[in-house]
Amino acid sequence: MSRKVHVKPTDIKNNQSLRTAVIVSLIAGLTLILLSTAVFSLAATTRSLSTDAERLHTTDEALRAATTARAQLALGLHATRVDSRVGSDSSSAVSGSVAEATLAMEGFSQSIALLEDQELSDGAETFLSFAEAGLDSIRVATSEGDRERIDADLDVSFSATIDQLAGERDRLLTSVADADRRMGTLGNLASFVVAFLLPTSAIFIYRQLARRPRRQVELEHELQMQRRIDKERSESLRLGLEYLDQQIESGDTGAILAEAERMSTINALVHGQHTYDVARLSLNETVGTIAQSIGDSITWESSTGDLAALVDPAALRIAVSTLVDSARGRGASRLHLSGLDAPASAKVEVLSDAPSLSPLEARGVFLEATELTAASTQQQRQLVLARTLLEGMGARIAYHPSETHEKFEITIPRAARSVAPTPRVAQ
Repeated sequence: MSRKVHVKPTDIKNNQSLRTAVIVSLIAGLTLILLSTAVFSLAATTRSLSTDAERLHTTDEALRAATTARAQLALGLHATRVDSRVGSDSSSAVSGSVAEATLAMEGFSQSIALLEDQELSDGAETFLSFAEAGLDSIRVATSEGDRERIDADLDVSFSATIDQLAGERDRLLTSVADADRRMGTLGNLASFVVAFLLPTSAIFIYRQLARRPRRQVELEHELQMQRRIDKERSESLRLGLEYLDQQIESGDTGAILAEAERMSTINALVHGQHTYDVARLSLNETVGTIAQSIGDSITWESSTGDLAALVDPAALRIAVSTLVDSARGRGASRLHLSGLDAPASAKVEVLSDAPSLSPLEARGVFLEATELTAASTQQQRQLVLARTLLEGMGARIAYHPSETHEKFEITIPRAARSVAPTPRVAQ
């Protein structure tokens, strides 16, 4: 079963400037939201606290006034009762109690009006009506029984009013305490935002903005690199076209078709569009077919038997034919393909009597791994193409020169299991 291996194009880098702008905007927005929330919440809580505190003070004043009025009325009624029983004269004390009670009742009425609570107003009106009756009973001589009845009614209305005011006071105390706690929490949050988050955000935003000049330099460098790559691609295409033109002039149809195929393959590799079709195939059959397609001037022998290897036959054919053409271009008259069995792999050797490559050329192609677009000569371009194709399908290539011949050694991964025996093809 074959497996498709697609050489993907180099991923384009994310737009750093856009990402930085988004991060800065998010941090600034979050900081502003937190600060605005803290400020508005603190303002609302402060207003609520002020309102409840003012209402609490008014309630306390109403309680004080009601208590004072009840106490002075009780003193006046008691003094009047004593005078009627023993014949004493307490008119001065009674007048003072009446005056104090009158002032307290006026203050009580004003406090209840400020509270603007209908239930409290109803209870206050009842208390005030009985208080007025008590004042009248003090000013005008009344019977003992009427005074006791008025005092009892006043006591009942006073107790009901005090209970209402005390309940309202307790509620306001709880509300003020809760508002005070909220203000403390909001104050801590605002302090954190102002003392820590705002400076941190400012520092981060400054650092992000400071990166923009550096990013600008990086973009300019990337643009220069892209221009250089485009120039190298154009030079590589020029070399290929010149060599193709030479083949056309020679009239060798096979050479023309081979070079056209190489140019197409190089273009696909350079632009990341070349696809490898790696399959589990018999090495003897695959390389034998390749040797037969290259021509009669090349021989093939193998000791691998029915060894199965992971091969892309098209890529291997182009690579081997390119190595053969490179040797022929340097004057090779004898070419030989040899298959060898090796541990966990198989080897295919391309031997020729061509003059060896110079150490500089061999290092540039096989040690420094020159890119296709950077190949400066047609010879280097061919060798880089062969190396690139072989590496792309998972194989390796090495170059071994000697005084009498040169050898390109291709190492191919062996398949996991053997395939059925195939006829040996020899040329």
